[in-house]
Amino acid sequence: MSFRKIMGRTMTEKRIFPRAIITLPIRIIPDFIGETFNLSEMGVNFVLREPLLLSTNRVRIELSGEESLEAEFKIVWEKYLARENKFIYGTHFRKLKEKDLEILRGILANYEYLNKTFINLTNEFRNYLKSIKTKLDEFDIKNLDEKDRINFIKAEEKEIFEKFDMYFNNTWEIAKNFTKEEYDFHQKYLRRMLWPLLRDPVETNRLVCEKALGYAGDFIIMNYIYDFHNKYLGASSYEKLINFYTCNIPISTSVVKRKDFFKKKILEVLHSRRFPKVLSVGSGPTRELLELVGEAKIVKPLYFDCLDFEKKALEYIRTQLHKIESGKKSYLHIRFINKNILDLIKDKKIENTLKKYHLIYASGLFDYLFTRTAKKVVKNLYKLLNKKGVLIFTNAKKENATHQAYYEMLGEWYLRHRRKRELLTWTKDIQNANIKFDKTGKENSFLFLCLHRK
Repeated sequence: MSFRKIMGRTMTEKRIFPRAIITLPIRIIPDFIGETFNLSEMGVNFVLREPLLLSTNRVRIELSGEESLEAEFKIVWEKYLARENKFIYGTHFRKLKEKDLEILRGILANYEYLNKTFINLTNEFRNYLKSIKTKLDEFDIKNLDEKDRINFIKAEEKEIFEKFDMYFNNTWEIAKNFTKEEYDFHQKYLRRMLWPLLRDPVETNRLVCEKALGYAGDFIIMNYIYDFHNKYLGASSYEKLINFYTCNIPISTSVVKRKDFFKKKILEVLHSRRFPKVLSVGSGPTRELLELVGEAKIVKPLYFDCLDFEKKALEYIRTQLHKIESGKKSYLHIRFINKNILDLIKDKKIENTLKKYHLIYASGLFDYLFTRTAKKVVKNLYKLLNKKGVLIFTNAKKENATHQAYYEMLGEWYLRHRRKRELLTWTKDIQNANIKFDKTGKENSFLFLCLHRK
């Protein structure tokens, strides 16, 4: 059946409700992917890359996003744009349920208040993503060899990532000034537009958005960043490209640098103390320790305590240690302490469980704590130090922070970015301490504050 015959209708459309020019990704069930170009309570007009070959003019539509709706519609008019190879359709809704009508009205109401520059940037970026995906998918069809695909990505990624960076940073320049209400509905719009391209087909981003353990920054995501910051994860070239980008934006690269920083600190304590005792607070996967053990660098007794509220994280460490040959871990004395942060503040008996330590560190904990809680945790941890012991904790930098539109707006991975002066206020009541920030380089996204007990 030719498209010309299918497109033979000459029906006209009578508009009862005004239409809003809105671009949203849609899925024509079962498997036609397209986007809207205007929308109203009466119907939707959309664009597809291939014709709808239907024996009836009734079909179901699903607007992608957190608040999706499904509605039957009938095709009122059809048109083929040969130069652009696009198929456009004008439709009316049929049998729209009250629940779906409310969702639709919400979309229309919110769209009126969307920042037009924000919309234009996102539309342009979505089109760019689609063009990149098409290019990589076409390459994959002709090239099945994994090395060829990776080499192709490497040749293209610098230019692509520069455009990615520009989009997310320009978008954040707008979003950072929003009120909470403005932020919320711009975030929903961003997700409707970009999730089909940046979340749905990409393993790492799905985990970030869906929160494998129910919260941001869980040890599963940390392991993805550690494992794939210099590798290409995914079946398709497109998935490899986006996964690589996620694991190599500045905050992700800094997560890897942070792990390496604490590996060095553990080794310093190991070699400078007779019976070194270390406490990792909010330990997560404790990859810094696991790597040292696997590299056979624990060459004398080390007493190491992992404290975390997540039992699965502690079980992960135990399981990974079990896989390492006995000779490499013979000097390691490790304890797993399942406590939460409030226990460090309120539980007066916790000092009976914990020891006096030569090194206490918290790598990702303070990014999620309120200021009042953070101050109390610092004070209580400092009490657990041995003479000349050191407490080190990190926090995401406020200065020069980038890509929040990517990991916060899209991924709902919210960090409390802070400045040096904010962290220093947490230490003003601490006596007998030498307090300084460790120099970790301008390109590190974290501050490292060290409290040396005199």
